[in-house]
Amino acid sequence: MTLPELIALARKATPGPYRVDLDRNDQCNIYAGLGTDNWVALLPHQCVRSIKKQAAANAAYLAALSPEVVIALAEVAEAAKEMKETIAANRLMLGHYMGVEWLHREEKSWNAALTPFLEE
Repeated sequence: MTLPELIALARKATPGPYRVDLDRNDQCNIYAGLGTDNWVALLPHQCVRSIKKQAAANAAYLAALSPEVVIALAEVAEAAKEMKETIAANRLMLGHYMGVEWLHREEKSWNAALTPFLEE
């Protein structure tokens, strides 16, 4: 999935922030908005302790990734991609001023740090 596709999905989703609350059966529900009953999802646990624990962990994770958070993360990834492209475009000038060894060392660390976010 590309960043634009992810952003499009986030924009179509119910706005957040999201929160987790338990229903009367101790099942995790995800709600949108603070202090509202705008229901987003139910993660049933079927009364099995291990599934209940995993459902709670999944609910906490999903609630943390409200559309606003996903869009903000995608914007950071786009900014990092633009920064990498700017550095690549200016690498000869940077190499001239900072030295070729510095340039190669920095390029390797930037590539390693940014690659997971820039692969599409």
